Amino acid sequence: MKREYEKEANKTLSDSSWYYRFTPELVVFLHQCVIYGIEELAKDPGRKLSKKLENFRDVFIQDSTIVRLHSSLAEKFPAARARTVAAGIKVGVMVSAVANGPKTVALYSKKQLK
Repeated sequence: MKREYEKEANKTLSDSSWYYRFTPELVVFLHQCVIYGIEELAKDPGRKLSKKLENFRDVFIQDSTIVRLHSSLAEKFPAARARTVAAGIKVGVMVSAVANGPKTVALYSKKQLK
């Protein structure tokens, strides 16, 4: 998200100034955006799979993304490959192509997933 912001704004931000942008109000807004997006995905359940996939009941798509966290969270979520004190989590999502939405969402410490 930070990289996209920097690209669109054509400006470089330090990590600390980026983190300070996440006010409680912005966090609530982003949370509401995610909920809205999930609700929109859930409006079209029961999609039909293409001819090539019709023998399957469902197709699952897995995505894993590593999210860098503020270094103050390093004790709880230590980063796996960091030379300095760093924190990060891996967000694992399993999405159903038929239900057009997430089946599972899980958070993992990066250190546990070598």
